[in-house]
Amino acid sequence: MKDDTNVCSAAELRLLEAVREQGVCDFADGADITAEEMTSWGPERIVRAALLGQLLTAEKPNTHHMESSCGAPLSKASSTFRV
Repeated sequence: MKDDTNVCSAAELRLLEAVREQGVCDFADGADITAEEMTSWGPERIVRAALLGQLLTAEKPNTHHMESSCGAPLSKASSTFRV
């Protein structure tokens, strides 16, 4: 079985691109959202906590390195955030 724990998800790639461009990464595309709507969000909106931690604690994040390894090593058991 293939180990994809270091492969960035589409949401993670979108976030890394926004960081590179110093832009906004808005998964709601500007729309107002409710807590009820958030409960229906699926895995397509998940960004792993380890990647967020790297972005938040790096003085100048190397997003190209993060994209190639997606914050390796990330375990499947690591925390996740839906955005």
